[in-house]
Amino acid sequence: MSNDYAALITTFIVAVIAVGTIQVYTFSRRWGDTFTAEGSKLIDARQRLLELFRQGHDPTSAEMEAAGMGPRWYLSVLLKGFPPYLATGLWVLVCAVLVFVQAHVLRWAAMENKPKGAKLAETSFWVVVIAVVILVAEGLIRGLLEAQVNTLRVQRRLAPYSRTERHVMEQALKEYRRTGQLPAPSASHPPSTPPTP
Repeated sequence: MSNDYAALITTFIVAVIAVGTIQVYTFSRRWGDTFTAEGSKLIDARQRLLELFRQGHDPTSAEMEAAGMGPRWYLSVLLKGFPPYLATGLWVLVCAVLVFVQAHVLRWAAMENKPKGAKLAETSFWVVVIAVVILVAEGLIRGLLEAQVNTLRVQRRLAPYSRTERHVMEQALKEYRRTGQLPAPSASHPPSTPPTP
């Protein structure tokens, strides 16, 4: 390892540590916000329950469910909080490894009679490469997952329509693409049927 290489690898390590620190803050805050939001919903439900008791009213089973910290509440917190919690842990690990390698590079650079440091040079190279790959992959995966979640959220707007109604619409669109003809009024308004999931 040379002094130039030590300076270059230090630049990369410090850059990835800076990004990693921002990611740790972002994801830990997101995890905290998720936990706080779920806790706030629970407190609101308990406050409504206390008001019902104070006024002498009987709560519904839905109100009792909402105010309880049952398995459903814990599962909701876990599912909503797990992705940012996992990402926080990943970035803490990446930053810890980078700091460890950087400390060794700095110690090598401070030595008067420097050993060759070939193993340290190779280790620092691979640690930086893996950290950069994680940085890019994490951003890509997060972007794709958020796009998928947003797509599913938008598609839920079609949920109130029955399978039959959606099928009629798809057939009308298919026929319009094929012929360019608008559907006959009776085709686009089928007889009312009970909604099916």
